Amino acid sequence: MKQGLLLLSLFLSLFIFSACTTPAPTPAPTAQPSTPAIQPTGTEAPATGGKIKIEDGADKTLWALKSKNGGYKIYDSTEKQIGDIKVESDRIKVKDAADKVIWKVKKKEDGCKLYDGNDKELFKIKRKEGGYRIKDAADKELAKIKPKAEYLEITGPSKLKVKKDGDKVKIKNDGGTTLFKISGNFKPEEACFIGLSNLDPMHRIGLMIFFREVK
Repeated sequence: MKQGLLLLSLFLSLFIFSACTTPAPTPAPTAQPSTPAIQPTGTEAPATGGKIKIEDGADKTLWALKSKNGGYKIYDSTEKQIGDIKVESDRIKVKDAADKVIWKVKKKEDGCKLYDGNDKELFKIKRKEGGYRIKDAADKELAKIKPKAEYLEITGPSKLKVKKDGDKVKIKNDGGTTLFKISGNFKPEEACFIGLSNLDPMHRIGLMIFFREVK
């Protein structure tokens, strides 16, 4: 009897010891909030848009323009800046590399007039029969631009055709040779002024931008 009680007492002691020494279950780790990806703040520079290029028939860049601050920077074939176009509601102003206004194009009721930096009239462009007439300050006609069924026709020192071709405007001579290619999403009636070889290149570029931005 005493032996039975001793065994029972020993069994209970072992049970109690085991219960007291059993490790508590390890709690599951607390989930940490994930670090969100860095989002744009809105102050980053926008993606650069397409550059306006004026090329010859062999794809050589003659001039290029880059849009900046509501105007355009003009570069020559060596990527040297040669001018700056400022666009206003009724005119454009063209500055040289020294930031001096060298000439401007002002909107008129029937077209526009081009002036030098001292407001002396140089040329006038009048809308007529769906096209343009270009004259000098003495009213001498320099060129005509007329719409045809599938292209614009320039009559001046030579006869040229201006037509949209894919994402470019091409200016070809009467024999079909491409003289100029203008990229930058221009319409033929805007880019056609590049074909006026009897005008200074900067005047041609300025007129192209005027009829795109001001009209």
